Amino acid sequence: MEALGVASGIAGLIGLAEMVAFKGSKYAYGVKNAGSDIKDLFLEVQSLYGVLNRLKLLEKCLDDDEERSAEASIQLTNLLDSHRFHNLDHFQTCRRNLDHLKKSLDKLDSNSVKTRLFWPFKASETKELREKIARNKRDLSDALTADGL
Repeated sequence: MEALGVASGIAGLIGLAEMVAFKGSKYAYGVKNAGSDIKDLFLEVQSLYGVLNRLKLLEKCLDDDEERSAEASIQLTNLLDSHRFHNLDHFQTCRRNLDHLKKSLDKLDSNSVKTRLFWPFKASETKELREKIARNKRDLSDALTADGL
């Protein structure tokens, strides 16, 4: 049952990461004076999106064969348990970080002059968000890498 929760959590995070990456990249590359720190932040989000898709692919591969569905569920649960995902903490932290970015991006209108002059975070906050997203990506990627997935 926990594997089902993980799978739906991954799917939800993929959608959220895609939305944040799209809106953020649109801002970062559409605003003339957007700094490299802003662009770096959304490159991290894009990279996180890739890791989440790798996790989703793993889940699909394990669940692909109907005869193996119970075994696949156990395998996925064991993989996640062995990498500190037991309480889904990494997914929840990732969701909080992406939600925070999304809420701020939702307030921006890339067509308005005010938006072109206004980035909702200070430079230190942008750096901190990039580091948090990088940590999320690293934590999730480590689970895949450790098992050669």
